[in-house]
Amino acid sequence: MLQSWLEIEPAPGRGLTLREPVDHAANVLRNRVWYRGDACELDQLFRQLADDPVSRARFWAAAPESENLRKAHSGLPAVMVDALAGIVRADLEKLRFDDGEAERRWREIAEENDFAALTARAVSESLLRGQIIDLGLHYIKEGEIPPYGLDNLENYYTAYVDLGDGDRSTHDIMQTCRRLPIRSGE
Repeated sequence: MLQSWLEIEPAPGRGLTLREPVDHAANVLRNRVWYRGDACELDQLFRQLADDPVSRARFWAAAPESENLRKAHSGLPAVMVDALAGIVRADLEKLRFDDGEAERRWREIAEENDFAALTARAVSESLLRGQIIDLGLHYIKEGEIPPYGLDNLENYYTAYVDLGDGDRSTHDIMQTCRRLPIRSGE
């Protein structure tokens, strides 16, 4: 009712084209270096990736050569992933049993299977699987895939399979996305 009184017209949809700044391999490397958080490596990486004015102005790529400037990386990406895994692990460590023998057995199994590492891996797998399904189904619904979209999806899928998984549903989504036409970059 308010819309008709004010005569608000919906905005027309329009397509936008964005050029991804790096290819798949450089994106994987950038993510790994960023996760590791070594300021020296970050400085080297971003200086080498700076091939346009925006990239050259970014924090890690921009620094006067003549000044002695120290940059520090907070390690926030690694902290976030590790925090998610830690939250899940902490919740599971709080399991309590009415039966003392069952609790003892649970602790024994957790120790034998390095439950901390197993939980971290499971969280990583879940996040990767979610990305594959979310992006893949979006591209399938759209009927096309943007430039470099398949590269990003392949990145998630490769990391997911490298963790030792790669279930049939993600495989099928990937196969379907590989057959989609690539949207024009115009």
